[in-house]
Amino acid sequence: MEDSLSGDRSRRVVVRQTVLAFAIVCLGAVRSTGQEDPVALPAGNLVVLGMGDGSIFVIDTARGETRAELSTDVVPHEVCVSPDGDQAFVMLYGNQTPGHEVLPLDLGGENVELGDPIDLGGLARPHGCMSDTGGVWFTSEVARAVAHVDAETGRIDRVIGHGARGGHMLTLDRPRDRVYVTAIYDREVSCLDLQGQGPVRRCVLEDQAPEGIGLSADGRSILAAHRGVGVLSIVDTDQMTLRSRLEIGGDPFRILCPRDRPAVVGDPGGSRLVLVDVGEARVVGEIALPGAPAGIALSPDQRFLAASLFTMAKVVIVDLESREVVREFEVGANPDGIFWGAPAGTSPPDPKPRGRLGIALAPVGEAERERLLFEGEGALLARVEAGSPAEAQGLEVGMIVVACDEVPVRDPYVFIELMKGRLAGDRLTLDVVDLEGELRTIEIELGGGA
Repeated sequence: MEDSLSGDRSRRVVVRQTVLAFAIVCLGAVRSTGQEDPVALPAGNLVVLGMGDGSIFVIDTARGETRAELSTDVVPHEVCVSPDGDQAFVMLYGNQTPGHEVLPLDLGGENVELGDPIDLGGLARPHGCMSDTGGVWFTSEVARAVAHVDAETGRIDRVIGHGARGGHMLTLDRPRDRVYVTAIYDREVSCLDLQGQGPVRRCVLEDQAPEGIGLSADGRSILAAHRGVGVLSIVDTDQMTLRSRLEIGGDPFRILCPRDRPAVVGDPGGSRLVLVDVGEARVVGEIALPGAPAGIALSPDQRFLAASLFTMAKVVIVDLESREVVREFEVGANPDGIFWGAPAGTSPPDPKPRGRLGIALAPVGEAERERLLFEGEGALLARVEAGSPAEAQGLEVGMIVVACDEVPVRDPYVFIELMKGRLAGDRLTLDVVDLEGELRTIEIELGGGA
């Protein structure tokens, strides 16, 4: 939540590298309310940050018990958990004094253990974050960049600038090696290559204050929530253009995109969750909550959602199948950042293989132009592999590809760029000039493998 919602904390913000001012209280049972026979929740560690009192709660969701209650003098804001469930990373954002550290938590032992804060130097105001198998990516609002901390060494090993003002939240597309960032003050979404290759791609949005961000389950759309405007922007990730502008009302804040379910947008102003069909760009329902949702997090199995209620010092658990609140847990003051990590020791899922079409392209020569009476721009199919998805859908050597997903293909190099980051199972639409000189549209599902 923005600092304006948390009030003015006048106490001096101090973090010491050697002796930290943290209090650790291990509790036997969570302070929980709700049903006498509560719904069983999947195993995992639910980490909740309190902006009002600097608290960090770690809840064992399967047991319904608080594993640890911690506190820090530096205002924590956002948090994420590693894919294997062993570590959490807390962004020490600060308030009047900008924070410049990440606090690691060891979740893998019997007790939650605090690591030494990682000094980020000039990468101050760490905010949005997501973990990968090697560490954590985060935004630095001051540096106008995203950066990566190596979990083993505690050192920053990558910094990628985007230059936009108010780079606040991020989301990773791990299979495609991309990170997307919302920039509140420059009213845009940026797309950066995680290896630092190529220019920053940008989509300037129509509405002000894009903050919350989510990546659709198929990776084809970015959702950006505009606080105070009541609008959700949907951006095409291939072309980085605005696909839809959806007026959902209220105060859209945070976004989640579970598999095989509608996207979920938290609306603190309306004390509700808004459900959105991304493909059709329409609201398909809403779930009423007893308070204002600040942070929202999916359970590891993506059936449940946890929402931190900023004004109530509570977390509620929502069953996304029944669309009902099924559990409540008391946490620290003004809870905001929240993440529901997998149980410690979980094997990270295997990455999805890159997509394979099974063709080779070449420039269109004069012979092909004369044969097909072709005067436009395109890329010649020079080879079609036997047994490939391309062959299965009727592509043949000598055809000319003129567009991919409605993007003109001027030459083979344009097509190569359009194919970058596509994964097995992704679908694409090709416009081709066939061997009779006729324009055809062909839909293809990409295979896997080299």
